[in-house]
Amino acid sequence: MTRRAGRTATHGFTLIELLIVMAIIGTLLSIAVPRYFHSLQHARETVLKQDLWILREAIDKYYADLNQYPEKLPDLVDKHYVRAVPVDPFTRLADTWTVVASDDPDHPGIRYIGLLVIVVILGLMLTIVARVWSTTEQREREAQLLWVGHAYRNAIASYYVHGGQFPQSLQQLLQDDRSPVPVRHLRQLYPDPMTGAADWTLISDPLSQHIMGVASSSKATPIKRKGFELGDAVFADTDCYCSWQFVYWPRRFGAPPGVNLPPSTAPAPTNTGPIVPGSNTSPSGGGQLTPGTTLPLPPTRPR
Repeated sequence: MTRRAGRTATHGFTLIELLIVMAIIGTLLSIAVPRYFHSLQHARETVLKQDLWILREAIDKYYADLNQYPEKLPDLVDKHYVRAVPVDPFTRLADTWTVVASDDPDHPGIRYIGLLVIVVILGLMLTIVARVWSTTEQREREAQLLWVGHAYRNAIASYYVHGGQFPQSLQQLLQDDRSPVPVRHLRQLYPDPMTGAADWTLISDPLSQHIMGVASSSKATPIKRKGFELGDAVFADTDCYCSWQFVYWPRRFGAPPGVNLPPSTAPAPTNTGPIVPGSNTSPSGGGQLTPGTTLPLPPTRPR
């Protein structure tokens, strides 16, 4: 009898899996690397402050004992006021310190004022960099807020179109069980990018008190003042992110005062009759139906 050798199937990674892993690694690096460099910069600043404090104390003691300032920093080492000249944590050298000569002709030498000036300049530069970084990060969060807000608005619109009513909670956007086949209108419940938490301000329907929109709970002032899409035109020149309300207005509501909604979300007369096949007009005379326009279904009546 001969034994038939079986083949062992080996499975490798697909290109899509490798791209997903690389994307995850890139995202983690984009988050971790700036934090690492920020902590490294902060550590160098701490060491610099400590070195400047040591040099200042040594120069003060030198002056108190000898009634004159040292001519150079190595004089502090020769007189045993410090064991060694500290290394500049930014240049990593001990001979790059900037010294300022004393303006007192009776007491020539160096003073620690020049060192303090360097610290002030470095502090101002770091403050400017921190502000630029903070502004850039806030702009990125604004863009995320617009994207997440549109996702919630579209999900609420899809929920309303499928049943003629608004959701009672945001959880219903993930699992809509009103039909035999459950519908998922939203991929996940996104947190508020401005606060980092799921603390959305829920905007209620004036009739059913159900959820017809969301808004950020942040009280910060937006950087973006204009250049919004037509559906977000009311966001212009607002003083608070909480004024960015992502609301779906169905056809049975009129537009609120001052709101200029685009054709995709603007209120229009409700169709009272069926759509005639091959016709591009609404039976109630509501105007032309553009391709891709979805009409809301009327609420189901109990049998």
